[in-house]
Amino acid sequence: MRVRAGYPDVVYFVKPSEENDELRISLRSLKNLNHGKIVIVGHKPTWVSDRIIHISTSQIEGEKYSNVRKNWLALLEDDRISDTFILMNDDFYIMQPTEVVEPLRRIKPLDHYIELFAQLQANSHYVETMRRAHDLLKEWGINNPDSYELHVPMLFEKQKVIELFDRVPENVGHTRTMYGNYYKLGGKRIEDVKIINDDQAITYDQRFLSTSDESYSHGKVGAYLRKKFAKVLIFSHANDPDGLLSVILAQLAFTDVEYLLTNSPQKDITKYLQEHDVSEYDYIFITDIYPGRPVLEALPNAYWFDHKQLSIDKIKQHNLILPNATIRIELNGQPTSGSELLYSWLRNNKLIGEESASFVEYIRAIDTWDFSGSLFNNGTY
Repeated sequence: MRVRAGYPDVVYFVKPSEENDELRISLRSLKNLNHGKIVIVGHKPTWVSDRIIHISTSQIEGEKYSNVRKNWLALLEDDRISDTFILMNDDFYIMQPTEVVEPLRRIKPLDHYIELFAQLQANSHYVETMRRAHDLLKEWGINNPDSYELHVPMLFEKQKVIELFDRVPENVGHTRTMYGNYYKLGGKRIEDVKIINDDQAITYDQRFLSTSDESYSHGKVGAYLRKKFAKVLIFSHANDPDGLLSVILAQLAFTDVEYLLTNSPQKDITKYLQEHDVSEYDYIFITDIYPGRPVLEALPNAYWFDHKQLSIDKIKQHNLILPNATIRIELNGQPTSGSELLYSWLRNNKLIGEESASFVEYIRAIDTWDFSGSLFNNGTY
């Protein structure tokens, strides 16, 4: 995570818990967002980086709305926070490169959602406070107010929030909706992006996503997010287009990629493993090289992609058991390459699109000296 001068800080309100993998992935997704400092208000899990600012507040278990109010007040009183800031939840994810956070609101007016949620749980605190927010906005002359209660990042100005809090009773809540209507933010109307179950027709490649505890832990979207925002280490072939392309493909597919390019795999990777703790990586890839038996034994679960006969022979010779290895000379009836094998794996896991296909084919052809394909016959290259 990098601090970018001149951009708004990012603020999270976090409940007490050390087990918060959604927060871990959400923090990683901030690589897609231009932002300043990162701030956690409430509880900061011990595994969170010391570079992230912590504003501690006393959190009472079961008092969600009271805790949120405390977090707001503590945030507004802290001089370290930028004048404008982006409010996130620990289950919000930035899925695409985002220059600025623009205002977004729900498709229909606020009274529609009061009626909708009242059908599900008429006497809930959420519905009651939504009614109070609606009535107060009407008192202020804001007719037909909108709902800003979307599961997406929202930009706030600190002084405006302070002024709003001076007018809003403590029992109202719904700060997003109050703020959006009071300051006439407007904004694009969108359907909410929170995925509660796998049956929802929400694509994973839109700008923002959100999850429920259940969908993150057990749903397809959670599995996808854990792959998409994985921390990745890749060892690949230096001075070789096939090896370099493997790194580029990994960088296109994932947000946090470190790599080592080498022409002496066993020596260089062994040294790297001696000097670095690789347990923090979610995926380790080895591409377009034979790393040597000691490396493979040290990294039995690494994803290894290679197309050389030497690697096939060594696997047989040493009777290596490598559950995540893809070692083959041909793919789809033609000579393959390490980067094509990695690209195929990324495509099968829906981690990369088709945009790179022609360049992957171009490097495959050059690497295998196979110029009989359509890319060369039709004059593309």
